[in-house]
Amino acid sequence: MSKRITKIKYKSPTVEIHTEEYLITSVKESVFKCTEEPHPDLKAAFAALVSHVYEILQLPSDAWPSLMTITGVSFSKHEETKIEGAVISGRVDIETCQAPFCFNTPHLPFEPYSEASEAQTMDADAIEALEKLREEAQAYMDGTKRAQMELAGVGQQ
Repeated sequence: MSKRITKIKYKSPTVEIHTEEYLITSVKESVFKCTEEPHPDLKAAFAALVSHVYEILQLPSDAWPSLMTITGVSFSKHEETKIEGAVISGRVDIETCQAPFCFNTPHLPFEPYSEASEAQTMDADAIEALEKLREEAQAYMDGTKRAQMELAGVGQQ
């Protein structure tokens, strides 16, 4: 039996985390939704993905400075190879428009699907940032790391 996070979304104040749990004969999909403010570390983990999005989308570093927000990540596994990959979603609040520019990166696997594959894969630093996001989301879902807990001194060492 294994459980993994498949999607993490944040639109203040709501955090939404999707999971899959592989049981003996079936797959249990669950959605955890909470409006309790996330810990600053979860917000920082989302923000840390911005530089990786610039790299993936090959955007110039001066495009939309400080206007980009990461709103979610979807993780998937290839059915045959079991290689994991991710899509990063976000928005850019354009100063001259009332509606944001919303985007998804291309799906990038964490490693090649085969030895002969020349397809782009997720950069090692981006994978590390995605794993940090997943850790923070798990702590939030478990209730061990939330913003209000820090204010109350709960869970601090």
